[in-house]
This record gives sequence, structure tokens and C-alpha cells, in this order.
Amino acid sequence: MTDKIFRTLILTFFLCVISCNVFSDDIKVSFKKNPRTLYTAKSFSKGNEVYISVNDFVNLLSVKHSALKSGERIEMLLSKGALRLESGSPFIHIKENKSGKSSVIQMNALVLMQEEELYFPIDNLTKLYNRLSGISLDYNSKTNTLSIPAPANPPIPKKLLTGSSLAISKKANGYTIKIPLKQNYKISHKYHRDENLIVIKFMSGDLNLKITERANDNEIIEKVLFKNHPSSSELKLFLNQEIESADVFYSERNKELFVLLFKKFNVDSLFKSERRKKTLENNLDRKRKKWELNNIIIDPGHGGKDPGCIGITKKYEKHIVLNLALKLGKLIEKRTDIKVHYTRKDDTFIPIYKRGQIANEKKGNLFISLHCNSNPTRNPKINGFEAYILRPGRTEEAIAVAELENSVIKYEEGYKERYKHLSDENFILTAMAQNAYVKFSETLAEKLCGNVEKNLPLKNNGVLQAGFYVLVGASMPSVLVECGYLSNKKDESFLYSSSGQQKLAESIFKSILAYKAEYEKSLKEGN
Repeated sequence: MTDKIFRTLILTFFLCVISCNVFSDDIKVSFKKNPRTLYTAKSFSKGNEVYISVNDFVNLLSVKHSALKSGERIEMLLSKGALRLESGSPFIHIKENKSGKSSVIQMNALVLMQEEELYFPIDNLTKLYNRLSGISLDYNSKTNTLSIPAPANPPIPKKLLTGSSLAISKKANGYTIKIPLKQNYKISHKYHRDENLIVIKFMSGDLNLKITERANDNEIIEKVLFKNHPSSSELKLFLNQEIESADVFYSERNKELFVLLFKKFNVDSLFKSERRKKTLENNLDRKRKKWELNNIIIDPGHGGKDPGCIGITKKYEKHIVLNLALKLGKLIEKRTDIKVHYTRKDDTFIPIYKRGQIANEKKGNLFISLHCNSNPTRNPKINGFEAYILRPGRTEEAIAVAELENSVIKYEEGYKERYKHLSDENFILTAMAQNAYVKFSETLAEKLCGNVEKNLPLKNNGVLQAGFYVLVGASMPSVLVECGYLSNKKDESFLYSSSGQQKLAESIFKSILAYKAEYEKSLKEGN
């Protein structure tokens, strides 16, 4: 009896494995007009359902469609009606052309969003498509194949963009990988730590990067895989060692895609390494003090011939941030034993490169650059507080703010010669060197935004990344603060008022105290 039960359990398990099979391959797609040519569509399995990329589906079938910029909703325009799917919803909106009738169908599965693409069970999607198109698609779950009859036509391949092999360079704090690319694409990337795998997805256009299966002999790349899909292209970099993080940045100037691999390296590890040395045993406290937060550099942006942003009622950024800096410095000096140094204490023009020099000469442990923002369109609805750390810009808005702030170098004599070394590549390498301080810079930026949201009438726009020249030179944790928008009447009024500046200074001061406690605890524990 026991053996029979055991055999039954084994058989049941085997059947479950078969019924819950997870396809690791893409769905194969064939057209009756050209059956020998196979196309592919991205897919994954969840439970018993096989989900297909809706983006690949509409591209393969050349379906007229419209989509939100975020990709969270897509509407297909078919011969017999329209079909709308939305991320996270089981409700499918249908409008039939003949009757003009609109209806909502509740399905037994959700439309899912994964890596900026919509996915839906292929069985459900083909049934809906067949109903509204008059074409009978056939999906075979056993072979994981989708057959498309006439009159559907195979997609015409787009013009391929060519690239070349990876150019890999080892740096003190990681690696840079350069890939020539003729134009910029919407790109997403993800580092899968458990697999030591970086996946870079190009969200539009087909590419032919001519990348071999294995990269050249190097210390970091184990294998390279590249694949085109109807709606996107995918580059997989398999690493042979674990990294701390990865970033991807397109250089319009160089026409190259940069992949930045950051090794596990930060201020914590530097201190931990020192602590382990035998010579440190007798003077641990003295060594620790070298890293304690005892010198803060406050940098009021702009000044002198550079007014910065000018508000809607003609308030100057340079005056607002100077007053704020002096109020903040007074609070720090009055309530702590931290020394405060300023890049300027009056209406003087200080070149950007000198601000970082001052911070380093004064042996600062923290650099805070104060600014006010302005929207070029003067849109009064755009407002709020933002805190930036040094990295290539991650959003169009962050890049625009960085370009606005960096444009002040035009006030400096000989600026073209001075900043010519800040090509996109050199700037990225500088940002990599700053990676040692990124953790602490992020910590302060998060505390600044949290305190503003909690205590002030300013909208919190969060922590952002952008390439500010003023942060390049400071060899310490650094944050650039955009206190608010002078193109917004409420923000301008608050920032120009003495009471508003005092409240903001108090909020920044509280953030510094919270940061100091966390920073020094981290150093003490050597984490």
C-alpha cells in the first residue's frame, strides 16, 4: 500500500511539472506566407499561463496601435474594433466598429508590466485578437509556437544600426565598457546579482552590434549575448565577478554607449581596511577622527556677475542662496562643534572649478551646494525641492537642470580650455571616482528630502542624479540642492522671505545632524 501511494505521488509530481512547465525560450512565431523563417516574441510563464510581450505581438502583426509614453497602456486598432489593455488590470476595454458598442471584459489574469513592457497570457490575447480582426491565430503550447495565417504579413526588417566589439577599460574603481552607437535610444538596464548578469534593453529599433558570443580576454566579461525582438533589442553581459552596481549612459557627443561597472569600494571599506592594520591598534581613535564629520563646506551657487535664476518677480537666485547659506552656517556653528567654510560669503563670482578646490583645501568632510531652480517655459505649475548627487543624468529633467547649472561656466575667462577635459568619458570616470562617497551622498540627499516633505510647504521631488560640474572637484560626500522654483510664485515667495530661508536652513540643519549620526555610526562599526 505504501509503495502504491509513493508511486502515485511521484506520478502526480511528474504531471505537475509537465503542466507547470516554464518556457525559458521565446515564443516562436511563423507566418504561412514564409513558414521557413521563424520570428520570436519575448515571453515568461506564471503558474499555468504563458505571457507574451504585447509590444512584440503588435509589432509582429503590424497592428496599428497607440500607447502611453510610460508604456502602461496600449490600444490596438483592428478591423472590427479597438482593444485596450492596461497594466495591473484584468479588465479589457473593447469597442466594436459595426455596432459602436463599448464593453469591458474581466479576464482571469492581470495585464502585467515587466521592464517597461506589457505582458498578457497568449491564450487570452489570441482569442481577443481573433474576435476583432477576423484572422485566426493558433498558439501551440506544446511547441511554444504561434502560427499566423494569411493575410497577416511577416514584418519588414528595419534598417539595422551597426556597432562594433566591446571596448573594456579597467579603472581604479571599476570598469568602463564602450559600445559605439550611432543614435540614442530609450534604454533600461538591470543588474541580476544572483547571476552576475547585466541586461540592457533598447526599447525601440533593431540593432546589429556585431558582438561575438565571447568578449575578448578580460577580467570582467565572461560572455556576451545579443538578441533582437520585434519591439526591442537585448544585450546580456555575463560577468565573472560580483560588482557593487552598474550604470548605463549614452554619450551624444562621443556617439557611444557607456556601461559603468562599480566595484565594491567605498569610504567604509577604506576605514575598515585601515582598522585591520596592526599599526592602527594603538591609535585607532586618531585614525577614526580623520573620517569624522568636522568640516562642512557650504557653497552658495552663482554670485557677482552671475545672477543665477531670476524669479517671476525679479528675485535673484544668487541673493537667496547666499542668505540661506549664512543662516545655515550660523546654525551649525552655534549648535555643534563642526567647522563651517563657505565658497563665498558675499556677492562675489567664484568659478565652478575653484569651489571644489576650496572644499578640498579646507579638508571638508561634506560639500553642500545651494541653488534655486527655474523652468525654461516659466510653467507656474512646476515647483518643488530636489536633491542631486553626482552621476550622469537619469532623466531628461535632471539632465536639463544640470545643463542649466553647468552653463554658468561661460562667465569664467578661458572656460573652454579649462573644461575641455570634461568630455563625456572623462566626466563619467570622475563620477566613478566619486562612487566611494555615493552611499553617504545618497544618505544625506534622502534625509534632506524627507525633512523638507515633513516640515516645509515645499513639494518634495526626491533624490535625483545628474552631472553637475561643481560636484566634480569635491573629494567628499557631496549634494547639490535645488531649493525650489523661482518660476513658481509660491516657491519664490517662500525662498525670498527671511522666515522661509530660516525654516529651510533649520530643515537642512536637522538633516545634517541625522546624517552625521548615521555616518559616524557606520565608520565606528566599519560597515
